[in-house]
Amino acid sequence: TFVASHVEDLRRQGATVSVAAIREDRLHRQVARKYARLAGAAITTAVRARVRGRRYDVVEAHIAFPTGLVAWPAARLGGARLVLFAHGSDVTRLPWSSSLRRAMAHRLFRHADLIVATSGYIAAVARDRLGPLRCDPLVVSPGVAMPAPDEQRADAPRHGIVFVGRLAEGKGVGVLMAALARLPALDPSMADVPVTIVGDGPDRAELEAAGAALGRPVVTFTGAVTPGEVATILDRAAVVAVPSTSPEGLGLTALEGMAHGAIVVATDAGGLAETMRDGHNGFVVPAQDVEALARGLARAVLTAAGPDGDRLRAAGRETVAAHDPELGATRLLAAYRELLA
Repeated sequence: TFVASHVEDLRRQGATVSVAAIREDRLHRQVARKYARLAGAAITTAVRARVRGRRYDVVEAHIAFPTGLVAWPAARLGGARLVLFAHGSDVTRLPWSSSLRRAMAHRLFRHADLIVATSGYIAAVARDRLGPLRCDPLVVSPGVAMPAPDEQRADAPRHGIVFVGRLAEGKGVGVLMAALARLPALDPSMADVPVTIVGDGPDRAELEAAGAALGRPVVTFTGAVTPGEVATILDRAAVVAVPSTSPEGLGLTALEGMAHGAIVVATDAGGLAETMRDGHNGFVVPAQDVEALARGLARAVLTAAGPDGDRLRAAGRETVAAHDPELGATRLLAAYRELLA
C-alpha cells in the first residue's frame, strides 16, 4: 500500500509511472516463480518502451534487495537510471543470510545510481555495510497522509490498546503479551482495557494462545483487514503499541497511530528512535524490556484520558505533517532531475 500511495503522489505531480508488480497473491509464497515473473514484467515493460522510441528515465526498485536484482537489468536494457528504495529488512536482514546474498547485495548497491532510504538509520546501514556507494543515500520518508478532519470522528470515544502489523519475529508481539500480563499489577483498572491485535503471520496461533491465557485484559485478534478497516480501528484507539524488537526502517505504524489521534508507545528500535520523542509525541521504551513496555502502556492509557493526552496528540500531528507524502514526492522528482542532468 505504501508503494501504491507513492506512485499516486508522483503521478499527481506530473510524472508518468508504469508499474511492474506481482498481482497474484499465491505467487508471493513461491519465491522463485515470483521473482521470475517480476523480472519478465519489468524487462518487457522497459524494452517495449525503448522499441517504441520512448524510454524510462528511472527504474525504481522497492524493497531494494532482492527486488533490485530484477530492476537492474530492466534499467540497463531500457536505458534508465537504477534507483533502489531501502525500506528496512532489505538492508538490515535479507542480504546477510548467506555469503552469496551478501556478495549480490554489495554488487547491486555499488552499481545503483541512487539509494533512497526511509530514515537516517537505514541510510547509515546502506552506506556502512553495502558501500562504497555512488552517492550518499537520500533520506525520504514514505510518508503518511493525514486523515481529513471529521468532527464526528474527533468526538468519538477512544478506548483500548491496538497493535497493527505482521505477527512474526521482530515485531515484538510476544513481548507485548508479556507486558499486558503485567498491566493489572501496575494498576487494577488496566484489567478492563481492551486490546486489539490487527494482522496475520506465522506466529498467530501461538500469540492467540498467549492472549487467551491472559484472561484479562481481553485480547482480540482480527486477522488481516483492509486499509480502510485499519483506519477505522485506529480512529477508535486510545493507544497504539509498536513493540518492535528488530530495527524498524522508519516505523510507519507509529506515524499512522499519531495521524489518527492515538497515543503511541514504541520501542527505540532502528528508525523509530528518529520518529518518536519520549514524553513529547508519545512514549519510548527500550526494545525487549517487558517491564518498561508495561509501564509505558499504563502511562499512555492514563494520559490519553487527561489534558496531557491533547498535548501529545497535537505533537503527534506535527510529527506526521513533517512526513507529508507529497513533500517526499517533490524531493524525489528534484533528485531525479539532478540525476538526469
